[in-house]
Amino acid sequence: MERKPLSISSRTYEDFQPPSDWVREEKSDTVVLHLPGFRKDQLRVQLDNSNNYLKVTGERLIDGTSNKWSRFRKEFRTPNDCNVNAVTAKFENATLYLIMPKDTSDTLPIGDQPIATTAHEKKKSQGGSGSLPGTSEATSGRCSLFRRGGGLMSGMQKKRVLVVSVMVVVVAVGVYAAYKHFSIEKNED
Repeated sequence: MERKPLSISSRTYEDFQPPSDWVREEKSDTVVLHLPGFRKDQLRVQLDNSNNYLKVTGERLIDGTSNKWSRFRKEFRTPNDCNVNAVTAKFENATLYLIMPKDTSDTLPIGDQPIATTAHEKKKSQGGSGSLPGTSEATSGRCSLFRRGGGLMSGMQKKRVLVVSVMVVVVAVGVYAAYKHFSIEKNED
């Protein structure tokens, strides 16, 4: 029996930068990526925990005879007021929408804070699929979104609260010391 040698052809890539728009609204910011020729199962969306970036990558076959592929990688910094636990991705008509709701928890009284569990976490804990929050299983494809943090405040928010608290105490002590210093000087005159 004669064996045919395996033909191993390497992929060749054409890198491109898809056009994108940033839409700022009162309750959310949305990144709109125009991806003609792509399908949702050819895309991946990730949230980088360490530096607040949304990373979007994709690759698709252009020409099967020459094993030519088109690929891209794009990163977007999430806004400071973004609620990263509620970020969603939606793909329709060759357009990817990355919806970043603004965090409004700072304006709520402490007793009215939202529960930290997202719809995505609830579905996952109930044995559902790992599709994106705000998307159905049919539309989520291979897109995956990794969220960061947990609880009502992220680590960065806790650090900011601590720094502001320390600054308030330092200023208060400074004002008190200055008041005492000047009141002592006034009494000596």
